[in-house]
Formats: sequence, C-alpha cells, structure tokens
Amino acid sequence: ALQNLMLAAHARGLASCWMCAPVFCPEVVRDALDLGAELIPHALLTIGYGARPPPERERPGIEQIVTLWA
Repeated sequence: ALQNLMLAAHARGLASCWMCAPVFCPEVVRDALDLGAELIPHALLTIGYGARPPPERERPGIEQIVTLWA
C-alpha cells in the first residue's frame, strides 16, 4: 500500500520518503503522533515537493532487461 501511495505522489509531481522509525522505536512515534496504545505504527511516509528535481537517468534498453528463450 505504501508503494502505491509513493507511485501516486510521484505521478503528481510530488516527492516521497518512506521512514522506518516506527519499526525501531514505535513508542516514540506513537507518543509524537498521540496515538493510542492499541495502534502500532509500522511506517511513516512524508510527501511534498522536493528542493530540487531528481537528476535524469539513462534508461537501459529493453534488450538489457528482457531475455527471450526460443
């Protein structure tokens, strides 16, 4: 589900960052967000506009990705 949110944000020109803090210190995140004890945070997702656009990357050709066996 988190990946789908990140892809949707990217499609709209937004940057996103998955944070794993809840995995390592769930009580800190629970306290910061004022969550009840019955809720267990598993991930944080920040979404916004990046300070600068990401660098362009050269995409590999299809022949470098797909292998056909005859």
